[in-house]
Amino acid sequence: MPPVIRARNDAAYTLVGAATALTSGSMSNSRRQITPGERTWRAVFFLASAAMAAFALLDLEAGRWAGALGDLGVTLLLLSLLPQFPLVRAIVAATEKPRSREEMVRQVERARPRVPWAEHAGAGGWVLLGASILLRLLGFE
Repeated sequence: MPPVIRARNDAAYTLVGAATALTSGSMSNSRRQITPGERTWRAVFFLASAAMAAFALLDLEAGRWAGALGDLGVTLLLLSLLPQFPLVRAIVAATEKPRSREEMVRQVERARPRVPWAEHAGAGGWVLLGASILLRLLGFE
């Protein structure tokens, strides 16, 4: 393989690896196995966030600023849920068997993904939703 093509392929694999690391928490954690349930979870939330982003663009084009901000907020909230599957699984598992409250909290905290961008995206989503509500209360569409 020519060096230029090989370099492009290496860059593509590096980009895919970095994206996997972003959604799984860190580069060292990117090798963990993703279950079919988690893959489905991510696909559903990714497609839903893409649909909401499309609705936001439609609202922007139509001049509906409040609706666009709300749709962008929901988009960010859906994107922030992408790496949260292990946390949801831990919460469900903790409620199935009777355990002490402290043990359930420890199990959930261990499963919480260490993904700072997801927390920032979620916070940004709530801010945009709040701005959307404020604009609607002020009479903007």
